[in-house]
Amino acid sequence: AKYPTPYILGIKALDYVQYVKNDELKKPAYEWFEKSIDGSVDNIDVENIRWFVILSNGIFKADANHAEKYINDFTKASGLLDRVIAQPDHRSNAAAVQVKSALEQQFAQSGAADCNTLEKMYKERVAQNLTNKDVLTNIVSLFKRVRCIESEVFFSAAVALHKIEPSSESAAAIASMSYKKGEFDKAISFNDEATRLSTSAEDKADFQFTNAQIVYKEFRNFSRAREYARKSLDFKPNNGKAYLLIGSMYASTKGIFSEPVLNKTVFWAAVDKFQKAKQVDPSVAADANELIRTYSAYFPSKDDTFFQPQLGQGKSFFVGGWIGETTTCR
Repeated sequence: AKYPTPYILGIKALDYVQYVKNDELKKPAYEWFEKSIDGSVDNIDVENIRWFVILSNGIFKADANHAEKYINDFTKASGLLDRVIAQPDHRSNAAAVQVKSALEQQFAQSGAADCNTLEKMYKERVAQNLTNKDVLTNIVSLFKRVRCIESEVFFSAAVALHKIEPSSESAAAIASMSYKKGEFDKAISFNDEATRLSTSAEDKADFQFTNAQIVYKEFRNFSRAREYARKSLDFKPNNGKAYLLIGSMYASTKGIFSEPVLNKTVFWAAVDKFQKAKQVDPSVAADANELIRTYSAYFPSKDDTFFQPQLGQGKSFFVGGWIGETTTCR
């Protein structure tokens, strides 16, 4: 009675995995692990669960017809691990957290489930756990790993999680989905909240740059978009994309001056930003060089500046309007 059949099958399966070297898929052990798990729901063995899903993944890799079974195996295992994780005093609590994360990463990389499949798998589970922080956190994490962040299920889980315990991750998820729905002000607000809640300068920079892009693209408010871009640079000074965005807005600016030749000075200011972008961030050098090539063609010519001595080669010139920056004439 102390060592029931499910327990013995689990030991047998572990031995098979360890000692049978000439069986790559180890289907007998997979079947024994499943029987052990199904018969031990009140005495969960985290190691058995781990191997059960690992072997199921291996079988799926060898046979695509195993996809649905692998998905069901992963779902079953996730539910069992959640039960252990929900018990802080459980002897395997820490191990369950690590195993759950590793199996989710494996599942995300397997290609077994697309976003539609995951929606069907987790829709009801989210609805049943709207106040369960641990379950919601795991679902949000899984959907992010498989890049299903446009899913309604992901959005519902993120909103519910944010109500329980606001975090930068849940705020960013709501911001992303709000943008997809065309709720741009809401997206900006939640990205700002994500920035406040985050402890990562890199993430803060990303959230603020996303807002800069939203304000630029959806509202065409250049000065406000630049504010967000500059905030992004405060958190990440080598964010070349922020400089590219600012430069692009400068180049799109028209009508600062009454004289056409003076209006061309915005291209000097724009190129300054493109040059700065590739200086601080080599990864954007190709884009920066292309923009420099494009907008340098619009610089004031010698004929343009003949009657404008203040635009002489090498002189400083203040580009007014919302830009408000000093550039060098060339």
